[in-house]
Amino acid sequence: MGCRILAVFQLAKYCDLLHYFTRKALLLMIQYAEPY
Repeated sequence: MGCRILAVFQLAKYCDLLHYFTRKALLLMIQYAEPY
């Protein structure tokens, strides 16, 4: 049971990281696309 909880927590952390990176990438893309 504890292992499952740990796995879920790990997954949540990974999803959070993924979301953070996608947001960063989107912001960068918007910044670079603006001047054109």
